[in-house]
Amino acid sequence: MEKLVRYGFILVVVSLIGFTILSLTPRVSYANIVESELGYTPAEKAAAIAAANNAIRRLPDPAIIVAYEQAYIDEVARAFALVQQAREEFHAQDADFPDLAKLYKAEHRVFGMLAIRDAQLAIDKIPPADQITEEHWPLIIEARRLTRIAMEVYGATEFDLCWRYDRLKAAEEKVEDVPEPEPPKPKPEPRPIPIPPTGGGLLSVFAGLALCAAGTVLIWRRKLLRRGKH
Repeated sequence: MEKLVRYGFILVVVSLIGFTILSLTPRVSYANIVESELGYTPAEKAAAIAAANNAIRRLPDPAIIVAYEQAYIDEVARAFALVQQAREEFHAQDADFPDLAKLYKAEHRVFGMLAIRDAQLAIDKIPPADQITEEHWPLIIEARRLTRIAMEVYGATEFDLCWRYDRLKAAEEKVEDVPEPEPPKPKPEPRPIPIPPTGGGLLSVFAGLALCAAGTVLIWRRKLLRRGKH
């Protein structure tokens, strides 16, 4: 009888150990992954996220940027670089950046500024209307294509293109049967970088389940032995 009590106590202890490993090991495993396999500490990750968020907060409101500003482009590029670094090196998620929508709007404004500049430069290559010949058709087609991108994708207006828009229209009137360029395609929205899953937590769960199963089997065998004696 004393042996059965002792065996029963051992089985209960084994089961409790299994359940303890099952509930606690994943968290311990995660901490080990962060510090060893991933090569960074929670403090380093928090610092990278904070640097990105500070860069986003310092950006001016995209709505007040009305003309091409290289300094603004540089600030937006720096903020994006810090966000990407936090994502790639420290596995940060979108939820870590509360002002991420502002950064995406700033990106859209930067691309709009660049699109307007490209359209203006393309129009500048077109000669005056009285000098246009058939060999200038490709210049006119390209200028119209870039102008449509600036206006239809990024919301540019005739005012943004200034006098150049009138010059483009005058050039098009001098050329017959100029093929219409393909309509521009909207730029896809940026997507967060997916983080590959790690297997450390799953291995710990399976280990805990195995110990629990072993304890259950031993308890079941003990009951069978007791029934056999009765």
